[in-house]
Amino acid sequence: MPGNRLDRSVDDESDHVLGPADAPITLVEYGSYACPYCRAANERIAEVRDQFGDRMRYVFRQRPLTGVEIARRAAELVERAPDPKRFWEEHIKLMTRSETLTEEDLKTVARDLGVPVDCGRRKIRPSSARRRGSMRTRPAPRRAAGDRRRASSCSWRQPSPSQ
Repeated sequence: MPGNRLDRSVDDESDHVLGPADAPITLVEYGSYACPYCRAANERIAEVRDQFGDRMRYVFRQRPLTGVEIARRAAELVERAPDPKRFWEEHIKLMTRSETLTEEDLKTVARDLGVPVDCGRRKIRPSSARRRGSMRTRPAPRRAAGDRRRASSCSWRQPSPSQ
């Protein structure tokens, strides 16, 4: 498979999508709430979305870090959102509420969604009206000791009511 191809096409029914389906640019993020690079990219993605407006569609696909239990639990928890609007609200909280993903972040989102705090401690299926694509994991990023560089990819902001 060429390096610039997705593992599957964007599907408005199974993916988390912001922006028009006919946008000439599609940005797909395979992200984890526990990944420092994904969290750092969040603000930049928002700037890019603002800059491109309706010319860009943004897609977020769950890819929790391998071996990081809180990452898997966060992904499963946010999938409990009852609709796309609530998914994006809770997505923003998980990405921005604290510098690194914490148990307190999961408790806050679980409380806001009205689900048990420990719901992410076991395998759950999305309860939202739209089925999501399968969740895949990826290895945690490796950084040299003391490396505090931030990723410079893309970022996130609250979706406008029209999206």
